[in-house]
Amino acid sequence: MKTVIVIDTDDPAGMESTRRIVKHLMETYHSMPSKTGPWGGKIAAIKTVRGYVAWCKKQYGDKWEQKIGDLRSSKQYVETFDEFSSKI
Repeated sequence: MKTVIVIDTDDPAGMESTRRIVKHLMETYHSMPSKTGPWGGKIAAIKTVRGYVAWCKKQYGDKWEQKIGDLRSSKQYVETFDEFSSKI
């Protein structure tokens, strides 16, 4: 679906109508990213990074510093989140 909306910036009532129309279209036809994932905000991102470091230390022991930048390690950690789990 393609929609073209013309906005008259000199009409405050029209601007409000446009906002309501766009809000309705976004709610109806577009799913907004959820804030429940691991990157829900800055603090959640920091907690996730700290969790990854702790996970690497637990998984790899003395070798965690070499493994922390490894793509395979990152993939395994991300798969511990339910939404990215390959165990469906």
